[in-house]
Amino acid sequence: MRDSEVTADTKGEAEDLLAEKAHDLANIGVGDLTRDSTLADLTASWWETELDRHQSGKISDDTLAMYQRTMERITAGIGQLRIREAKTVRLQAWLKLESGDHYSVQRDLKRQLVKIFEHGMSIDATDRNPAGAISIISPPAREVEAYTADEVQLLRQIVRDYEQGVSKPEGKYRGGRPRAVYLADLVDLMLSTGCRISEILGLRWQDVDLLSDSPTITIVGIAKTRKADPAKGISYLYWQPKGKTRAAWRTIPLGEVAVEILLRLHVNNDDGHKYVFSTGRGTMRSPVNVRNALRKACAEAESTITGSKTHTLRKTVATLVEESDGVRAASLLLGHKHTSTTEKHYVKRAAVAPDVSGPLDALLTPPPAG
Repeated sequence: MRDSEVTADTKGEAEDLLAEKAHDLANIGVGDLTRDSTLADLTASWWETELDRHQSGKISDDTLAMYQRTMERITAGIGQLRIREAKTVRLQAWLKLESGDHYSVQRDLKRQLVKIFEHGMSIDATDRNPAGAISIISPPAREVEAYTADEVQLLRQIVRDYEQGVSKPEGKYRGGRPRAVYLADLVDLMLSTGCRISEILGLRWQDVDLLSDSPTITIVGIAKTRKADPAKGISYLYWQPKGKTRAAWRTIPLGEVAVEILLRLHVNNDDGHKYVFSTGRGTMRSPVNVRNALRKACAEAESTITGSKTHTLRKTVATLVEESDGVRAASLLLGHKHTSTTEKHYVKRAAVAPDVSGPLDALLTPPPAG
């Protein structure tokens, strides 16, 4: 067998190149890609596996679209690199140049590069994952926003006034037909359950149990939006038969306020509409339209409350439940897989210092006369 020869600047580089060449020779015919294949080729191979996962329902339309956007940036930016040339330092330099100081862009690019090289390892196109060692900036620190008890009551009053036609702080009526007459009930139900706006809008009557001794709702699907394509029969708004995460599938016990709302809505559902908060035509309401209605209600009342942030309602519930029943209860109610998500992003609270009042009191206590 003929000896392999390589040219390199240092002994270490030569040994690395020889090892790579030996690996490629040993795996001829194992796969279509080798270390001399481009990163664009490897990315295209990985993309085929993601399309298969999407076809089997393992990833959503939104996730696939996000993957595609990120993939296109990678292919356009460094797709010409050979797999063997894709060192961590080169990937790091490109990622920083491509993303600037945007944490979310850096995060998404790194995650996808890691997935691409993991795929490369699975098909023997490489035996390492240089993307794993890429360092990215830390996410910006954001204070959790949650309404106070007074703000909750103010928002509820603003929404009720908006429905009844009151548009100014002094109580003047704007006239005309009532608008968004569902809004007050929707806000109250979100505050009663801690549900996401997509979960409330995707709630069907078949998911509501008002006959049991302990009434409940079960979250089994959500309202979703996507790019519409009428020619292919793809609508902008659709019902997805699963939640945002696996933990989102949950049954939520209802309090008296929620039961009263749902009983009244059910009695008034003369047309037998499928969704609890159906439009007049029986279709789901759009999350965008709900946020717009809330924002308009707060704007007309000249309120400082940012009503369009429906997620603040959810964080308000999380904070209240965590204070009364602990973070585990809040996490289960919200449908989080990990309590760390609830603590970091949903619960507003001050840090609790250890009780060291004893030694501090001792410090200030004069010694006994002696």
